[in-house]
Amino acid sequence: MSGSELLTNGFCRTGQKAASTFACRRAGRYQLLGAPPAIRGYSAGQRRYQEASLDRGIRANRMLRKAEPRDAEAIGKVRVAAWRAAYQHFMPKEFLKALDPANNLAELKERLSNQSSDFTLSVAEDLRQVVAFSIVGKPRYEAAGKTIELWALNVLPEYWRMGIGSRLVERAITYALDAGFESIELWCIKGNTPAQEAYKKLGFTESGQERSSSQLTGNTLHELHYIKVL
Repeated sequence: MSGSELLTNGFCRTGQKAASTFACRRAGRYQLLGAPPAIRGYSAGQRRYQEASLDRGIRANRMLRKAEPRDAEAIGKVRVAAWRAAYQHFMPKEFLKALDPANNLAELKERLSNQSSDFTLSVAEDLRQVVAFSIVGKPRYEAAGKTIELWALNVLPEYWRMGIGSRLVERAITYALDAGFESIELWCIKGNTPAQEAYKKLGFTESGQERSSSQLTGNTLHELHYIKVL
């Protein structure tokens, strides 16, 4: 889903809310937050060079890959941290506080050992630490043939606005194309504007479908349906 639904094992709702991080991209450039005094004292030209170097260094230390069973614990931690930060305005505090990163790890490990187009999980790493993940799989709702669903997109809050979520979605789109799907769809929590805008920039459009459910948290969640034709 996108700001969306669960796996049956309690994993995942996609979509994340914008937040400042140690470095954030604005107008196509990185602005350093709390830059060292040496950098702050540079001329404009020197600073641009340092920012470009930082950008290259950050990207060089990141990689996307297919998840493995050994990643299950880290994925659980990313999910809980992302949900608590992104959904505080949509889900009860008690529900978010009770989230346990260790829940359903055995089931997740089993799924990670047997991935297919019904369930495929990718992770983003920074310095060998899992900092984000995405899931694509068989739609968990009635959908047209040759459709795959983006079940989840979760990013550690300190890595928001660094382009990691976008790269994971692009990877999901490429996977869908290579696997012969004709469309990729997702559900995003209504009102999660940063997530909605991010998906639109990646080529998703609102289909006009909406759904509401209180099954997950006890409080009603309203979701919008997005589709990208491949």
